[in-house]
Amino acid sequence: MKKILFLICFVALAAAGCKKETEPGRPTEIAPVYTLPQPGTSAESSAWFVKMFEDYGSYFIWDFTEKDALWTIVAGGTLLDLDRNYVSPGDPEYADEMIEYLKKTWLNHVSQECLKNDGVPFRVFLADTLCMVDSTRISVAGTPYFDHKPIQMISGNSIIISGMNRHLPAMTPEQISANTASILKVLFPAPPVPDEFYEVSDYLAPVSWLPGGEFYESVTPGNTSPLTVTANASSPNVTWTAPNSTQYTYSRDETRRRINEEMAKRGFIMTFNPNMVANPMPSAPMNHNYPTGWYTTPTTRETELRKYDESAVWEDWLWKATDEQLAEAGIFDEEKYPLLWKKWQMRIKAYEDAGLDIRAAVNGR
Repeated sequence: MKKILFLICFVALAAAGCKKETEPGRPTEIAPVYTLPQPGTSAESSAWFVKMFEDYGSYFIWDFTEKDALWTIVAGGTLLDLDRNYVSPGDPEYADEMIEYLKKTWLNHVSQECLKNDGVPFRVFLADTLCMVDSTRISVAGTPYFDHKPIQMISGNSIIISGMNRHLPAMTPEQISANTASILKVLFPAPPVPDEFYEVSDYLAPVSWLPGGEFYESVTPGNTSPLTVTANASSPNVTWTAPNSTQYTYSRDETRRRINEEMAKRGFIMTFNPNMVANPMPSAPMNHNYPTGWYTTPTTRETELRKYDESAVWEDWLWKATDEQLAEAGIFDEEKYPLLWKKWQMRIKAYEDAGLDIRAAVNGR
């Protein structure tokens, strides 16, 4: 992709050359697209940005115009609506902080092989402010909603990274972590989920509290009606009523333990919630703790939906859960939950094969 712009420049210069004779044998010189080093910063910082161009063929620049940043280099070219999108250049006074920010949120987590193999866009615009219109949302006043973003992919060879200003030195670890995920998700879309991932778990096997399940059969064998669940928000207990009206009462903690234990053994993971990692059951114990529809008797028709929902849940854990939270959840135990562990490792490896150490990025290593 990085060669496209050079080809465009070459064709334009060749056309202009038809109007004026050049000395035979003297090659036509093509002027650089941008000037390096960029103005306004120290020699040491400038050397780093020059080296990025030498190593990866990429321009990291803050001396740009709004039209330049918002121009997409595709067939025909397109200029994003300047009335609805806004970007301003970063402050070179904070070039040292820019470098550290780029390392922490992006470059340190990507393999050298990936970076050298078109892993860095041709143009990286280092911006103070980036404001893009969100056409899917409308403000209270009825006007378009503008979204301040830490990164925007303009085309396959051009990105804008914002926040390159006086606020960099004061950024908290939490802000760095959030921006790391935002930046890397743009540069590394989720790798495809292979069939082998879905072959680890049985999506049609009944869960224990449904007909055919272990707990259900121990309570009321041979019946086909689900157990009725009663969970009052003010009560510490959950009551399960069998078709023969026999009732079984468990505490919420015991209900959580039973559900999470079984699902983890089958290789399924609950929805990620950073506030409920150690005790991840909401007040209504059947309320979306796992992907949609998993509390009903499964049918073949539902299988694809469950797979889709599950892959989204795994992405949440991969991008949001720190190692400390994983330890607190206690479910990523290779000996206790081998199926869950296997699927976890498969998703991590998929990102590693793409060149990204996703877990190091999430943990700020």
